[in-house]
Amino acid sequence: MRGFETMNGQDYVIVNDSFAPSDDTAVRKYKVDQFQKAWANGVAYLVHSKEKGGAGDSAAKRIHADLRPTSSEHEYALYVGKKKIDIPANFTADVRPLTEESGTLAYTISDGKKYDTDAHKKFYYTHETSDGNIALDLSQLKANLRGKNAALTLYVLSTTGDNYVATLELNRKHNRH
Repeated sequence: MRGFETMNGQDYVIVNDSFAPSDDTAVRKYKVDQFQKAWANGVAYLVHSKEKGGAGDSAAKRIHADLRPTSSEHEYALYVGKKKIDIPANFTADVRPLTEESGTLAYTISDGKKYDTDAHKKFYYTHETSDGNIALDLSQLKANLRGKNAALTLYVLSTTGDNYVATLELNRKHNRH
């Protein structure tokens, strides 16, 4: 399920059909009552545009950031404007229970096509460095691309709800590795 839409006063559920022959034909719309009858053992929280409220202070925030090379090889710093965002030590460690210092560092490599969702993308994972930066071996990633241009999109997903997204163009002359 990827969203909802109201057309002519009728509510619809928008889904991606995993059995569709192509990404272009994957989007399907079902009337809410039809979807509820067909969907067994599921839970969904529906919020109508007329309702007030929401997730409040706990809502996740998507913050656009920049990745900047550091003086260390294969290490990038995360910035929002002029402010450096330090990645906590053990941020990506497998700890139980999770803490406010826990999170995930994942990235995707674009294939140059535009898609409606990120569901088709392959995610790769990396880790924090001892300096509070992000480990990324761009020279290896660029070599794997064999000269093709692509974009790396990094996702910093934290348990605090501050989620950073940064993009680097690969195989363009302005990136240092």
